[in-house]
Amino acid sequence: MIKNKVKHTPPDWAKYKKNVPDKKIELRRMKEKLIAAHFGSENQVMRWREDKVRATYKRLEELRKKNPKVPQKPDYPEAEVSTRPPKL
Repeated sequence: MIKNKVKHTPPDWAKYKKNVPDKKIELRRMKEKLIAAHFGSENQVMRWREDKVRATYKRLEELRKKNPKVPQKPDYPEAEVSTRPPKL
């Protein structure tokens, strides 16, 4: 017989709460800020690759330091992003 019984613990559901990675949320918010600052239309900016978005966002940050008229950073509330569970 087995002397040491294995204890089954419930899973840590906090690990599975966020389905969308933080990197994607950050990239989407960068794109929204670029659209608000008129760096391109929504269709243009949403098609950009990550490296172009980061380079353009860096230019926007430099402009914010030099020119106070450029739209400033909005405050985003910390919200949980929920998505549907995948179909089996």
